[in-house]
Amino acid sequence: MSSSLVRRVRVIAGVLLLAGLVSATAFAESVRVKVDRTSVWGNTTGTAGVIGVVRRGDVLEVLGHEGRWLLVVLPSDPRQRGYVLVQQTEPMADRERPAAPPSGGAQAGAPQGRPAPARPATPAPRRRVPKPPPYVYVGLTGQASPLDFTGTDSVTTLLETETRTVDYTPSRLPGFEIGFGREQWRNLVIAGTVVQMSGRGTASISAQIPHPLFYATPRSLSGEVDARRVETALHIQFAKVVHRSRAYTLTIGGGPSVFFLKQNLLDQLEYDETYPFDSVTFTGASLTRHSATAYGVNLQADYVKSFSKKLSWQISGRYSYGEATMRVNGATIKSKTGQGQISGGLRIGF
Repeated sequence: MSSSLVRRVRVIAGVLLLAGLVSATAFAESVRVKVDRTSVWGNTTGTAGVIGVVRRGDVLEVLGHEGRWLLVVLPSDPRQRGYVLVQQTEPMADRERPAAPPSGGAQAGAPQGRPAPARPATPAPRRRVPKPPPYVYVGLTGQASPLDFTGTDSVTTLLETETRTVDYTPSRLPGFEIGFGREQWRNLVIAGTVVQMSGRGTASISAQIPHPLFYATPRSLSGEVDARRVETALHIQFAKVVHRSRAYTLTIGGGPSVFFLKQNLLDQLEYDETYPFDSVTFTGASLTRHSATAYGVNLQADYVKSFSKKLSWQISGRYSYGEATMRVNGATIKSKTGQGQISGGLRIGF
């Protein structure tokens, strides 16, 4: 054999030996998982989905690099390949790398020709929405349904009966409310709300005034005056949380109610009359304040939108019912209380 041929053979053998060493080193690269429950993806775009989950401390055999991804062998099934993020792993020292598996890809301790059973992936624990803290609520209330009522009474004038019928129309000005609530048990809220509605409504008067000269010949009189009303209600509610998420909460509940009513009612009529007294002209009326207490029930739905852990916006729809009874000149006058209301305001946790 010539010396030149010997040199060529030596060069070729060296190249093959170097390639084998590089190949062995590449296939022997391993990394350790440093993030618990790391997902192994079917491709680097995420379109193939998650094909497995590995735990912190698991050792993965690296087959290649693609940008910020590593192509690895799943420890639960050596036949499967997937991708993990580089930042979720850390390199291993040479002395820490596991021994190469037996030929055929079978794991040590597993029967030849049969892959080790795949370890089922444990589903991620469901994140529980934290229970809200106790809160104070302050808001404005609008009357959604009317509270009109009619009162009829009579007095003696010129030895005859003067009959007065008054249609009361309470003001529809917004009121205010303040409340307190707390989730006492899981999804069960106990709350209390004080609501006050006040304003000057109207009293439309229609009366029959006796004639000073002729018996049983009444004269008609009509007019209108202001009639102030103040209604304060206390509502106790036991509410159920029917939906809760990090975006909003919906509750529905109800309970007993107490209404405290102060209403101005007609007392005396004022009018002018001239001879022959066949007609009268309305000039005014005096009203007196009457108070009454009524008991009833309420139903309420709350929509709560959270802005932070302790600050929320609440919109409520409420229907409550009570009937207040008042006595005027021996006559009984009844007025509805509560009824349909819509409110909105702030919840402040503490």
